[in-house]
Amino acid sequence: MADIPLIGKKEENSNNTLNIVQCPKCQYKYFETLHLIQIISELMSKSGKKEMIMVPVFRCGKCGFILNETKE
Repeated sequence: MADIPLIGKKEENSNNTLNIVQCPKCQYKYFETLHLIQIISELMSKSGKKEMIMVPVFRCGKCGFILNETKE
């Protein structure tokens, strides 16, 4: 496997400083990525046209719980 050069500053992380996220309902640690599609109105978009954006959402691979780390 070829080495892929990193662009920008390389950050050193050790497994001691990383937290593994687990499902709050079943403690499973693997998630599937889904996308929530949101529409931005013409008034809010930079282009002046209606735009669609995709927001990543994480679903537990075992029980289907939708993980919401950002409290709106």
